[in-house]
Amino acid sequence: MGHITALYLLGGKVDKITVSYYGIGMSHSSNLSVLKEIIFLMSGVLINYFFAAFKIQREINFALAFVNSLPVYPLDCGRVIKLLLDELLPIEISYKIYIFIGFIFETGLIVYAIHTKNVNLFLIGIYLFFGFIRGNL
Repeated sequence: MGHITALYLLGGKVDKITVSYYGIGMSHSSNLSVLKEIIFLMSGVLINYFFAAFKIQREINFALAFVNSLPVYPLDCGRVIKLLLDELLPIEISYKIYIFIGFIFETGLIVYAIHTKNVNLFLIGIYLFFGFIRGNL
């Protein structure tokens, strides 16, 4: 809901909403500035932290905020990093850096999940890893 509300407040509109095993995705074709796009992307993470702080479905909201804070594309913070890198660097360099960052964090998430024997985190890590590979290689 944070993303949808922010998008409409920033002058955009939702094109499509998809539901998958580990979450809800949304696409839009709104022409937002980089700053507005960052606000839009971070709105979901911020609303999850807000709800967690006020003990509204605390564990779920904190988990969603944590996962979406990982700098892995297509997660919210991964998309912010990609946006900023694309804005600041030539596209070839930007691409290599964001692939490297994503790979490191994906690998770290999976290793951490195995080390702590957290099956849910492992499944999220595998899901994101294959999504990351499919979308970037």
